[in-house]
Order: sequence, then structure tokens, then C-alpha cells
Amino acid sequence: MKESLDIIRRLADKHGLKTEVMYATDASNSVDINSEAFRFFQSMIEATFSGTAVSPYVMTGATDARNYQEICDTVVRFAPVIYGPEQMKGMHGLNENIKTDCLPGCVDFYKNLIQNLK
Repeated sequence: MKESLDIIRRLADKHGLKTEVMYATDASNSVDINSEAFRFFQSMIEATFSGTAVSPYVMTGATDARNYQEICDTVVRFAPVIYGPEQMKGMHGLNENIKTDCLPGCVDFYKNLIQNLK
């Protein structure tokens, strides 16, 4: 966060602009892809969504992960939904929706997850 704010301040100063930070928070920790928890989620994803590659990526939006990292060693951000282009366009916007044909995969994932927890 500090590095990002410094860049913004330098750019603002260069153009004679003033900045004011109303709210700021650091990014949540990255998931450890070598952790037991990540490997477990990976196996559940592969078992539920056959043929799906599992790979971490950078999320540009905030998630609730930051609220859990103080009490959890590994926080995995994952939604067991295969979104189509239309759902992605409306994400967190007007008329946000999810197609009902996405729900069986969701249910199957959580069933696998719960049945395989140790």
C-alpha cells in the first residue's frame, strides 16, 4: 500500500495536484501454493470440475480474506462457479445474477469439500 500511495503522490505532485487518502488497507497475504490447504482445495476442484486447471492469480478487488488471515495460516479465495461472459459483465453491478445451471457444480464442490475434510 505504501509503495502505491507513494507513486500516486509523486504523480500528483508532478502535475500540481493534491491527494488525500480517505481509506487505505494493505493487500491480503498471498496463498501458499505449497501448503496442505491449497493442495486440498486443488484436489477438490479437480475432483468436482474434471479437467479444470488450478492456478493462483492476482485478484484486483478486495475480498474478505484480509479478515481471516489473522486466524488462518492459509486463506484460499475461490468461488465454485463457472461464470459466463454475461455474468462477468454484471459482477457487483446492476442486475447481478448467476445462472441456475451453475449451481449444481457449486453444490457438488461443497459436498466434496465437506465429505473430505479431515
